[in-house]
Order: sequence, then structure tokens, then C-alpha cells
Amino acid sequence: FSWLGERLLRNLRMVDSAQLGKMLLGLRQDDEAAICVNRDRRATGKSGEVIANLLTKQARGRVHESPASAIEAERNSKLVLFEDGLWSGTEAIGVLESLLGRRDEGRLKTPPLIDPDILKTLDLTLAYGVATDYAESLVRRFLQNEGLSGVKIVASERVQIAGVELI
Repeated sequence: FSWLGERLLRNLRMVDSAQLGKMLLGLRQDDEAAICVNRDRRATGKSGEVIANLLTKQARGRVHESPASAIEAERNSKLVLFEDGLWSGTEAIGVLESLLGRRDEGRLKTPPLIDPDILKTLDLTLAYGVATDYAESLVRRFLQNEGLSGVKIVASERVQIAGVELI
């Protein structure tokens, strides 16, 4: 997949943290939806920590550290999971598989849900500062295959990296 990296590099531009925070909060379409990020407990300095900090400073209300905590601790049925970018789709699918309880402990991207079936009834928005058309198509296919019709993807900016024939 070296072509993926090459096409991303062609579209590279720097965004400062304040701008990223505004881009992300601009994607929140429902003020009642719980705000969450995905803090990876396996390593520090990951993007989830930066995004949580930005959202905490700019948003009103609590920022949950995982979708599972937003759903199970607070009983939220609407939530927005914020991430910086949707590049290849691998991490997003890994998060969804983790929520569904389909990953081993060492490969979890986020804590699993106690009741994975709740994911089929949630109003979940995956919100990205930037998304590629390639990754978005892979995640949409995964959502369709899993019957997760209540999950939608939004992005502040989209980058076209794949041809129509690949999508």
C-alpha cells in the first residue's frame, strides 16, 4: 500500500491544534450527543490524548475516554467519537471490532462493550478532522456487512486518493 502513503504526502498540510479543535467541534451535529475520544491505554502521547485535551478546552460537558464509558457509564444512546484522521481505515475497523468484542486483549483498540449488540441500536458518529475516500469506503463496507446502520462517518475535510474503480 505504498501508493496510499504517497498520495497522502501529496496532500500534506499542517494544521495547528486550535484549528483542529475547531474543525472537530464543527462536526458535532447534535448537542445532546456525548463527546468521546479513544484513549489508547497501551501508550502515551497518542492522538486520543491530544484530541481529548482540545475538546475539553473548547467543548461544554464531559469528554469520555472511550465509547464504552460513554455508553455504559452514562447510558448515552447518541455519541460522537472524535479522531484526528481516517487514513487507511485499519484503526477505525479495529475500534469497531474491539467494541464488538472480537479482538484479543493485546490487540484491543478500545474497551469492548459489555453488550456488543447495543452497537446496532446506537446513534454513533465517527468524526474526523480529515478522511480519505479509500478509508471511508472500507469502513462503510464494514458497517454495512455488520448491520451497523446507526453509525455514520463525518469529516471536516476529505482527501481523494483512490480512483473510482478502486472505491
